[in-house]
Amino acid sequence: YRLIQFSNPDDDRCLVLQNTLKQMEDKFDGRQKFLYYFNSGIYYYIQRNFSEALSYFESALRLISSFQIDEWELTDFYNALSLGYLSEGKIANTIEYASKSLALFRNNLLFRRALDSYMIVGIAQKKNSNFKHAEESFLLAQKIVNDLNLKEQNGIILHNLGSLAAIQGESVKAIQYFEESLQNFKSDTEHYLASVLAIIMEFSKNNNSEKVIQWCLIGLLNIPTNASTATDPFYHHFNIYLALHNHIDYEEPMISAVNFFELNKDYLHSHKYNIALGNKLTEKRKYKSASHYYQKANCFLYKIKTIHYWEDL
Repeated sequence: YRLIQFSNPDDDRCLVLQNTLKQMEDKFDGRQKFLYYFNSGIYYYIQRNFSEALSYFESALRLISSFQIDEWELTDFYNALSLGYLSEGKIANTIEYASKSLALFRNNLLFRRALDSYMIVGIAQKKNSNFKHAEESFLLAQKIVNDLNLKEQNGIILHNLGSLAAIQGESVKAIQYFEESLQNFKSDTEHYLASVLAIIMEFSKNNNSEKVIQWCLIGLLNIPTNASTATDPFYHHFNIYLALHNHIDYEEPMISAVNFFELNKDYLHSHKYNIALGNKLTEKRKYKSASHYYQKANCFLYKIKTIHYWEDL
């Protein structure tokens, strides 16, 4: 459990502990291996190394039938495992294990914990285009928030309801939800910036450049001067939309952004912004440069879908 407490992967204590545990792995019994894999998965999830996190979670999953495990521990594990699957886009697995943890939380009247599972199920259903089921999950989560007066959780639910409206083309409704969520995120910078970005994206879809610029500036002003790693991506997001809608030099901020997301192995945004840059270069008749970025976008699409050969598309 000490491994989770070291949030900095460069921390010498963390490196020593990782190496020590790795060397001892063969000597662990089934339960000890489970704890090692489970906690390593949580550690890598916190570090946003989602593929490594899921690998450890799945190793732990293969062990749960080899020893006696308490129900509360199994429930916590299923909840973490569902997050691991969600982060890697494995929707069916996400719904399966989030539903298991949800049932166990509800059976034990742990409604505050059930809230997490409702949100995971809702997000997974949204990604799976099951919009009705997604909304049901979010509204059930909202009922728990209202019943238990968990006001600090309301912003997350409003943001996800906004995201659900956005994906169904209901921009006005989506923006209303996102703006409401901002009122709940005043002390949570990362979630506040995520809702600002969501508003920008909706106005961008509707080519409302004035509003895009307005909200980009709001976003940039709300990035702390001592910004953490978690808020670094928003600087690039906001500058891209600002460049696209303010008719200023777009190449420098967009190239800086695609390099940033590629370096951080954020393949989704690498794919997205390489396409945007390719489109912009095509508009300027810079076809050779545009082709380069379109090809990079294709490479990132392969990585998102875990495809190694074009024949497998």
